[in-house]
Amino acid sequence: MSEVFGHKYELFIGEPSRLIEMHNAPTPYDDVIPASIKAPNLNKSLLTGGYIDYLTIDPTFRRITNPIQMIAKVKYKEPKSGSSPQTSVIKLFNISDTTLESIVTDALVMLNAGYEQDGDDLPTVFVGTVDTVDTQTEGANQVTTITCTEGGNAIKSIRYVNSHPAGRTYNFILLQMIKKFKDNGIPLGAFIESDRTIQSPKEQTVFSGKLAKSLTDLCDSLDYVWFICKGSLYVQPKDLHRPTEILKIDSSNVIGKITPSKDKAGVPSASADVGPTGVKFRTFLNGEVGLQSYINIEEGDFAGDYKVKTLTFDLNWHDGPWVVDFTTEGIKNYG
Repeated sequence: MSEVFGHKYELFIGEPSRLIEMHNAPTPYDDVIPASIKAPNLNKSLLTGGYIDYLTIDPTFRRITNPIQMIAKVKYKEPKSGSSPQTSVIKLFNISDTTLESIVTDALVMLNAGYEQDGDDLPTVFVGTVDTVDTQTEGANQVTTITCTEGGNAIKSIRYVNSHPAGRTYNFILLQMIKKFKDNGIPLGAFIESDRTIQSPKEQTVFSGKLAKSLTDLCDSLDYVWFICKGSLYVQPKDLHRPTEILKIDSSNVIGKITPSKDKAGVPSASADVGPTGVKFRTFLNGEVGLQSYINIEEGDFAGDYKVKTLTFDLNWHDGPWVVDFTTEGIKNYG
């Protein structure tokens, strides 16, 4: 039973149109919420005027939690070029008609998950918008399946129309695009500068189209990558490892064994496939980890530092599992 293992989750569902409306209207809190008016749970705001970003929950949101049975699979994959939207599938069992009516296409979804000992401050596992909702009868249960995309509304609909004269640095242009995401509810998680981004285009640059496509094209030209993870935007070099956070993996939290993520038996030593060994493993749920995380394995045959390539949160509140599956790439040196 879940109560034995202490599984705990909160699923918030709200109306995103108010977020966009409030975020684009001038308020005293566009940049920073003063500490004096923050709620104890930083996902929640005591502001009565609306939202700050996709990570802000206010009382108009519907809250779903245990003992309603929930099964979720949240998949994060490091993008190769630009951003590949991250997805999740969430199943809820026997919810009320009123709750079901609140789960509509493009509604904002935040899933927090952890353990009873976390109290009211559960880590955020996924933030996104609803793509589809489907309810079916399975035996004695009514099962509602929600498919979601990270940053869905902003990726699908926000446009970026701008021109920048020669002499503007790539840093400046990237920060303008980052601000456009922020103005539409997706705050910056991290932007890592490099020697490439302090350079300037020799000619005027013009953008007219979807914001996501414009950022992808610019990142590709700089050998950069961007992604949205847990409601925040990250822009960074593909090849320059500068971790903003490192998660230490204790062997006691690993389920089973740590194994190589790619079998290199028979691969010539000169092959491009030969490089720092990656590993794959499963741990009990740690909701703090994301695509932006770097991993440190403290001991054993695979001790060392690793970059996250894929993450899968596999969550079943009532019956288990309550775990995270990792695949990683070895890191020898940081930039």
